[in-house]
Amino acid sequence: MRMAFARKHFCRTAPLLALFVFGGCETMPAVPPPEAILAGIWRITPGTTRGYMHKTLTFNAVGRLTKIETTSVNLFGQNQTITETNLNLPTSVGSTSVKVNLTGDQIFDGTLNDAKTEATGKLSTETHIFDTIITTELGPATMTRQ
Repeated sequence: MRMAFARKHFCRTAPLLALFVFGGCETMPAVPPPEAILAGIWRITPGTTRGYMHKTLTFNAVGRLTKIETTSVNLFGQNQTITETNLNLPTSVGSTSVKVNLTGDQIFDGTLNDAKTEATGKLSTETHIFDTIITTELGPATMTRQ
């Protein structure tokens, strides 16, 4: 009789205990990466108008560059926009620094303001030839959240 009572009691509490131990505890949410502050739409404006095109950048929720819209003026004086999608290009964000790899070996490297709405820095290109990296400075630029 006692054995039947113990077995019945154990059979009722064992599933509840297993639920608590193996899945009943709440999990901690994942911490977003520092690059997540870039999520949304930003615009790069050159400090000089010397042949540079304006770029509108779209970052996903984790700060990866997913779309670039490049606007320039063609030979006839008309604006034209080229859209590049499905890029998934890497970015890096420090406490105040930001580095964005654009297409065509272009790189924006700058410093974020305190509000994290604007970065001032420079544009450059990096060309890789075997083990050599050739960097060409394109001048100052500003990246602004839209």
